[in-house]
Amino acid sequence: MLFRSEINLGRETNHAVAIMPIMLGLRIYIFHGLDTGFQPYFLAAGGPVIAMEATQQVGLVTVNESHTETTVAAKLGAGVNILLMNWFSIDVSGGYMSMSDFSTPLNGTENFGGWNASFGFSFFLGRQ
Repeated sequence: MLFRSEINLGRETNHAVAIMPIMLGLRIYIFHGLDTGFQPYFLAAGGPVIAMEATQQVGLVTVNESHTETTVAAKLGAGVNILLMNWFSIDVSGGYMSMSDFSTPLNGTENFGGWNASFGFSFFLGRQ
């Protein structure tokens, strides 16, 4: 989420942009057959990206504006699952997300694609 605040001659402006990719993809585990607690993988994913921009100007009159934009994106990367128990793991991944431009710029930017990293937890229902 991007946030920016400005104060100009008695008028304050708050500006925020939130971006949410909704990706469906595939993970290919490199050493799936080995019984270790360290499982590296490659990933490929794609799907829509939903973004919202909101602006609030406070002065003599308060003005609130917001709009949403949608585009598509694809991500290639790699990561690792670190199994702590047979039902719980930590997931660390990174990659490059390529996306189409938004039709209307958000915070002056049409494209938020680039390198990214993520960290998460996984809970398994079956045997690992």
